[in-house]
Amino acid sequence: MNARTARQLLRLYRPGGEDDGDREFRAAFKTAGKSAEVEAAFQRQIAFDCVAADRLESVIPEVGAEQLEGCREKFAVRRRRARFSIHDPAMLAVGFSTLVLVGLLVWVLLTRIGGFAGMDEAATLARTGDAAGAEEYDPLTAKAGTLDDWFLLQGFEGFKVPPGFEDFDVVGVRLFHHEAEPIAAVAVPIADLPDGRAFFYMFDSRPLGIMPEPEETWRMIDYGSPGAERVLAVRAKGGMTFMIASKGTRGDMERFLSAVEARPESN
Repeated sequence: MNARTARQLLRLYRPGGEDDGDREFRAAFKTAGKSAEVEAAFQRQIAFDCVAADRLESVIPEVGAEQLEGCREKFAVRRRRARFSIHDPAMLAVGFSTLVLVGLLVWVLLTRIGGFAGMDEAATLARTGDAAGAEEYDPLTAKAGTLDDWFLLQGFEGFKVPPGFEDFDVVGVRLFHHEAEPIAAVAVPIADLPDGRAFFYMFDSRPLGIMPEPEETWRMIDYGSPGAERVLAVRAKGGMTFMIASKGTRGDMERFLSAVEARPESN
């Protein structure tokens, strides 16, 4: 099993141990044991799931909990009577209703605790980008809002920065791949951030599952370590995700974004 498949499978692991005997999960555990990156992502997922479980009771609305219990009882009765049939309209209706309700509750939970779909993957992508040396960037003097043609020539369509970022100076550009998906990367000097620079990333949201909601709203991730803080700002629009990675804290990034959005050309 490769690292990508293991990462995707381990996202479905139930911390209670119900999946420990499953053959595919055992293969995923073995792959994680050989990859520090996959193991770290798995441990973050377990920690997230534990926090979610602790808070779920206070997040689920009373009506939602009653509906879920009713669906569970219906499924139990049907299983005693006969095997599940995908052609059974009643079972399809119950299954669809359950999926919609569970999806809604997961969305509410993620919103309440500050997460979003693909948060761990976004941090992993940023770490991959951070590891690139200056020699991996093509030197380029331009404005961030004029790079669509350069990336189009490299085979990447749709590069665009959010309003207010068009006039930022660029010193380097590159196109690399993360989990086989193309990522547009831009090195930008920014005096308002602690390191005096930042990296812009843009990519298709769907293949990597990095889809912060609601659209056009910045979401923050602290992904560094004590004494080496790094922060990531993420937003999406029209199926594309845009990220800004930099040294510093969440407060540093929030002040920077507020200053950008306060500019007349951003409004």
